[in-house]
Amino acid sequence: MSQAIQPLGTIMATTIVAPTEFHGRNSTSESILWICDEGDQNYITFLASTNGDDYYGGRVQVSATDAGGQSGVFYTYARLTGLRLTMGGKILTQYFQDIPVNYETGTGVNGCAVGKICIRLKHIPNLQAELIRIQTYPEVSSTVIPPLSNGLYSYAGPAAYIQLSNKTNGIGPQPVTFGHDEIGENHLTHYNFWGAINGFGYTLYNAVNINSPANSCLTTFSTPVVNFPKTNADVLNSGGEVSADFEVQVQCNNSAKLGTSTGQNAIGIQVSPSTYTASQNLGLVNSSTGVSALVSDNYTQDTTLAQNVAIYLVNPSTNESMNFIGQPGLTGSLPATGGTGCTGYCYSAISYPSGNLAGWYSLSQNAQIIGTPIAGYTLYRIPYRAVLKKLPKGTVTAGRVYATATVMVKVQ
Repeated sequence: MSQAIQPLGTIMATTIVAPTEFHGRNSTSESILWICDEGDQNYITFLASTNGDDYYGGRVQVSATDAGGQSGVFYTYARLTGLRLTMGGKILTQYFQDIPVNYETGTGVNGCAVGKICIRLKHIPNLQAELIRIQTYPEVSSTVIPPLSNGLYSYAGPAAYIQLSNKTNGIGPQPVTFGHDEIGENHLTHYNFWGAINGFGYTLYNAVNINSPANSCLTTFSTPVVNFPKTNADVLNSGGEVSADFEVQVQCNNSAKLGTSTGQNAIGIQVSPSTYTASQNLGLVNSSTGVSALVSDNYTQDTTLAQNVAIYLVNPSTNESMNFIGQPGLTGSLPATGGTGCTGYCYSAISYPSGNLAGWYSLSQNAQIIGTPIAGYTLYRIPYRAVLKKLPKGTVTAGRVYATATVMVKVQ
């Protein structure tokens, strides 16, 4: 979008990639990737890097000026879209960085022998990926390339790699005897892990949809804190409730499509990952991953929190109950993708939950036009009501109520 709408450095999308999403070679979370002698754990480490020998995979870092002050951003195949990857608290670059190794000690059960340590797929750390608005393109053979400005990300090259290596950087004990690289080496010229099939890569291929600027909306304001009037457990247990109104403001291109069908812009309010887990245990999540009520953060761990009470979302114009978005809150559909050693496709085609059941509502529903701050764009105000009341099961106990949620606007 225009920099007036989407300033340089804007984080356009973010996601957490769990290692168990890797399905190549028919892998599962329990698949053993590496086996070492017990005692080697003091000398081994993971190494992670961007794909430092690929212009669109992590070879060229975007300057802070061109990334709006953001650091650790690399060019991708998508026009004006940079990528920042973080693992183990470290922002990945083309230089191999060490990441601590998780493992299990062998007991002779489930393929891990006594005297060994086993590193399974589930032991790989999560990877955080952020797409960031930039203003330049990488130059390849003096030609400004990336052609992708709208549609499915079609470049198959990886964006990052992880491998197993030594902490000792070639000095002292060398428990990793197969091909690997060393801490601090540049992936542009060092990739010994590749021939040894030591590790695996991460890619944006078939996993990102770039949307046309003409079909774009974004949130510009949301009430930061919603305070409820004080009440007590007796009132809530008797069917009483307290409420508070709040609002969200959204700015849309005048050509944007509004609705909950494919290709349309919809809005929803998403519960946090910890709250989503608690909601599942409380029976508040439907088959479309929508959540009927928002419980407090750390609901099951914090003893100072009120129990069996939650926040419900209501359309104040119709008094209709609304669902919250669950996790991960992804939208649209992605095609099936093949891979090495898989039976059929490694990754099946997927369509993410949509519509009101999933917590998505049309931006045109209950929206009030409040201005045109930028030419070609319209600013909408969307009112909501939060209602604090008793959950269907259990008895309310006194305590604090503190919950956080995220306003999301996405193309479906």
